[in-house]
Amino acid sequence: YITEPNFIASAISNLDSHRNGGEDGQNSDGPVDMDALANDEMDLLQIDIHRAFRSMLDHATTSASPSLQRWATASLRHLITEDQRRACVFSSGPSRYISFTSQLVSSGGVMILCSLLGADDADIRAHATSALEAIVIATREIGMAVNKSPGKKGFYRAGRGTKDDSAIVDAIVSNGGCGNTLVHLLISADESVAMMGCAFASALISPLLTDPRGSGRTLQFCSSSAASGMGLDSKDDGLASYRNAALVLVVGSGSDDVAIRSDASCLPALIQILKSGLGQSWGGHSTRSMKLQVMAGECLAAISLAVGHIVCETAVNASHSMYGPLRRKAVRALEVMEQEQIYDVAFRIVTSASSSSLDASRNTPQSRLREAAGLIILACASCSSECASYLISNRAVSELVAIAGESRMLTSSSALRGDWASRGLCFLEA
Repeated sequence: YITEPNFIASAISNLDSHRNGGEDGQNSDGPVDMDALANDEMDLLQIDIHRAFRSMLDHATTSASPSLQRWATASLRHLITEDQRRACVFSSGPSRYISFTSQLVSSGGVMILCSLLGADDADIRAHATSALEAIVIATREIGMAVNKSPGKKGFYRAGRGTKDDSAIVDAIVSNGGCGNTLVHLLISADESVAMMGCAFASALISPLLTDPRGSGRTLQFCSSSAASGMGLDSKDDGLASYRNAALVLVVGSGSDDVAIRSDASCLPALIQILKSGLGQSWGGHSTRSMKLQVMAGECLAAISLAVGHIVCETAVNASHSMYGPLRRKAVRALEVMEQEQIYDVAFRIVTSASSSSLDASRNTPQSRLREAAGLIILACASCSSECASYLISNRAVSELVAIAGESRMLTSSSALRGDWASRGLCFLEA
């Protein structure tokens, strides 16, 4: 039952129907199996989620039975859904439910799932990837729901990460979750497989886009100045885990002295997805779907913002021992971005004929892709002299100012960053 995606939703629906029909359930659509449903007080399915998690994780390590591994790994994805529902609905009071996601790092659950990313069975790899993505997103949503500030309605939903999901992201990175397996997903000719890879990468680094401290250039400087005045380290902005994940997606998780392997970097695969939309005359191969291009563009925007932030932030204290390894990794990532000419791809997207005819008031996939490309230009221009020279030689300043001045570009909310930024702000900042 748990591996069936609609089981939990249908069970809850049946419970609601039973309640609406009265105590005897005469008006319900059919008989209700009360063994599969929770009691009326808790509104929970009769299943010990924590025990089920541990059981499925144990079964997932049974390499002697691929079918059992496949079933157990698929079950985890749906257990996460119910775990999130319980934690968000019963976040306080005497019946408070504590999510199991907070134990996934200490119990070795994340390590087990990361090891399954290299399984021989394609279905097991897919289920493990989906489960890891769901864990990160669910933990983030639970953290925001539990820590909701009643006096700041909507502000807590600004897309900020939480301490718990930062720990999970760190665990995924340290256990090789951003390695060769993810690269193979991204380069797959199967659209759904490549989409799964992009969704997983996006889950790891998306707060870099939606959090003002991650993609707001002016706000970054303001928050850094305020932190310095209060005696705080700028690394305390809560985004260090996501920036580290972004670097690993580009340069891998090896030591600083090891050369970057071509199959360890996700950047070429993501850029190739964007190139596919520019036509075969410019290095593009078979055109990928617009949805996949948008997801790849958002991942590249988050990666670029992370690299730009670290390179600029550590430039002043480059000789400091604390910043040395981090800066070296960021500089290596910037070199890979320059080799792949990511700024050229982004500039071609924002100046393409299809982009110039967009209606800024509509949230379309094309407008999201254009804004993601604008964020890439913004990040690269702040830290790369090669990118700056390219933009100057192509008279990009007038182009970017003209885009920012288009109708409703500065009055429409950003589709990527949220209500705190306008859709044309990134072009004006660049």
